[in-house]
Amino acid sequence: MYRKIVFVGMLAVMMFCLLGISYSQEKKGISVPVKVTAVKRGQISQELSLTADVGPQSSVTIVPKVGGTLEEIKVKLGDRVKEGEAIAKIESREFLLGVKQAEAAFGATQSQWNLVKATAETEFFSNLQQVEAALKIAQANLDKIRKGAREEEIETVDAAYQQALANAQTMEKDLNRARDNYEKGAISDQQFDGAQLQFKVAQAQLESAKANLDLIKKGAREEDIKVVEAQVEQTQASLKSLESLKEAKSWEAKIKGAQAQAEQAEVALGLAKIRLEDCTIKAPISGIISKRFVDSGAMVGPTQPLVSIVDIDTVKLLTHVSDEDIDLVKLTQRVGVKVDTYLDKVFEVKEINISPVMDPLSRKIEVAIKVPNPDYLMKPGMFPRVRLLVQRENTLLIPQQAVVEQRGQKEVFVVQDARVHLQKISTGLERDNLVEVLSGLEEGETVVVAGPSDLKGGDKVRVQEGDEG
Repeated sequence: MYRKIVFVGMLAVMMFCLLGISYSQEKKGISVPVKVTAVKRGQISQELSLTADVGPQSSVTIVPKVGGTLEEIKVKLGDRVKEGEAIAKIESREFLLGVKQAEAAFGATQSQWNLVKATAETEFFSNLQQVEAALKIAQANLDKIRKGAREEEIETVDAAYQQALANAQTMEKDLNRARDNYEKGAISDQQFDGAQLQFKVAQAQLESAKANLDLIKKGAREEDIKVVEAQVEQTQASLKSLESLKEAKSWEAKIKGAQAQAEQAEVALGLAKIRLEDCTIKAPISGIISKRFVDSGAMVGPTQPLVSIVDIDTVKLLTHVSDEDIDLVKLTQRVGVKVDTYLDKVFEVKEINISPVMDPLSRKIEVAIKVPNPDYLMKPGMFPRVRLLVQRENTLLIPQQAVVEQRGQKEVFVVQDARVHLQKISTGLERDNLVEVLSGLEEGETVVVAGPSDLKGGDKVRVQEGDEG
């Protein structure tokens, strides 16, 4: 009995397996019923509702660059101004005098520079020749004093003394004149040093000539000879110093010093003119006076605001959106703006600026949308509701139910030769059960919109009558 039961059980299992194989083989030849539609071109639009702050395209608060009494302010609240238009004036008498003073200083240094350029090299070599001549005279005097002097020699030495005296007096006058000019700032340090050097050379020549005259009259003593020898050595040292300056072309440094002073005076003149120009305050942008802070007669300075100007020919709608809406924001063509019963109008978008960072608290991204404001209906500070409007014409469309999403990838079943295959697609706008297809499909292709839940690529299908279109 037991054996019969086992045999019957084994027989039943074998029959079940055979039936399963037969059923599977039979299913392979079955066509699955599906509903389909054709990929068509059409229009689709989408909108995103948000709140926004209205801001001006640009806004500036004007402060003066110089301080003083506000002589005049030419604008009042609500006035329109153009870029570069004079809107206020600060009393300018002191600044005008500053310009005149700087002009005089520049003229003096320019003249001095021209003079130095013309005479510095000649003057240096003249001094060099004078010292060379003085050295020859000193050496000759030393030779003579050692030998003793004749009457005609005494007359010659006396004539040299008189010439040295006249030259020393001239150099003293030149030095006094140079000192006055130096104290007034009309000449450079190098020029004043040059005048002092010339005076010292003339004094040394005078002392040498006088000592020679005294010695030649009195006759040479040992100590007198030593004095003349010292004069010769001193003149030799002066000549050596001038020879070193000759190698360095010291007159060029003197010219450059005079040039630097002229250039500094020119810069000072330019700054004085700028300060004078800054007494007239001009509008940096075109716009409307939104605030006025002072009246004529007030004392103002670089920290005191005068007026504020806003440009609202174009306004910015400042809002915040989540990251999943950024792509839609980028496509926005028009914006609907509603402020209670005051305003309900659609504007064309001029420009969209999107922040590259996300607010860590709100987890949203700041967006600025610029729109024209020709009638000034939108006022900075308003808090309207806005609708970002996007519309596509002649774009590929399929029903929402045709899209299958697997592991973040959107796909559709495309019907071809009575079979289906999965096709990856990228989508755009979505509205009223329609989806825009950006890539992956061609116009006229047939896609499945309804079918069995276990439908997979490669399955045979049959289109239910009346469903293809």
